[in-house]
Amino acid sequence: MTTTQGAATSSVTLAQLSPSFFLLDGKHVAGIILRTDGSGVYGGGLYDIIGPTGSSLGYPTVAAKAGDVIELFGTGFGPTSPVVLPGQSFSGAAPTTNPVRLLINNASIAPSFAGLSGAGLYQINLTVPPGLGAGDVTLVATVGGAQTQAGVLISLQ
Repeated sequence: MTTTQGAATSSVTLAQLSPSFFLLDGKHVAGIILRTDGSGVYGGGLYDIIGPTGSSLGYPTVAAKAGDVIELFGTGFGPTSPVVLPGQSFSGAAPTTNPVRLLINNASIAPSFAGLSGAGLYQINLTVPPGLGAGDVTLVATVGGAQTQAGVLISLQ
């Protein structure tokens, strides 16, 4: 680009996979705990937001526990089947064509679903297994050899 102030150039590298979790505060993963009994704080009782139990983030959050069904959110987890074209409206469920693996506190977990649930919105579903520890623990996802950003935490009880 050239202006009267001078010229500037830039380059961009495109990658088929560049997974990244959405974050609540720069380190805690964006996700929800489904509440089939209607006990959640949000959505008319349908869910709670995952985070340190209390309101340290400025709104009520709850640490997930073993047996909880959770949904995590991110972007860049790659191609899906059916194919969802960039810039197109989409709602539904389009699983990733490459398997997504999670490491929670260094324990390997296979999600029950990983794919697009809206335009550009990847959703990863899992049931929290026992034995993952308590407090803020590390969370990493890997797909097709690409890994999510470092330093992501998930709150467990």
